Amino acid sequence: MSYANFKFINYPDVEETSDDLYRFVQEKTSILEKKLFWNKVNVSGIYQYVPRILKFFTKLKFYPLRCSFLYIDKDSAAESHIHVDSVDESKTVRVLFPVYGCAGSKTKFYQIDRSKLFSTQLSNGIPFYDYPREAEYTLLNEVELVKPILFDASVANSVYIKQNFPGARITCTI
Repeated sequence: MSYANFKFINYPDVEETSDDLYRFVQEKTSILEKKLFWNKVNVSGIYQYVPRILKFFTKLKFYPLRCSFLYIDKDSAAESHIHVDSVDESKTVRVLFPVYGCAGSKTKFYQIDRSKLFSTQLSNGIPFYDYPREAEYTLLNEVELVKPILFDASVANSVYIKQNFPGARITCTI
């Protein structure tokens, strides 16, 4: 597979920043209790509690206004089937930062028939574009999220958690 719609971002403090983000999730949010797939958070709160993430964004010269945490476990993984995050070309670049349980899990990217996409939303009202489970697709690429990536959110994707992993995969998306 040679199709590249993501790029790893070199950052020396990945593990420490991931640990700080996980502490933020544990101590400052209800994500672990609610177990919702997509969880919006106040980005300024993250900057205060996790100064390393501000250092990361400063290095990139990137200052996001929004930030969310994605929670996927074996029970919620059905929500992560093939989908497109955004069809609006002005909102398609995202950063995905590993937080917890990401080693061994995969984000996969697909070529699909875009005419079959339909607009829908998650149980907490977050909009996305779904793709019928029975529709044809071709796997383009996959990535194990062991360090941050920059990716094209207009490309169809899905998340597969590590098999037999008892916990959740938590990522920070910007």
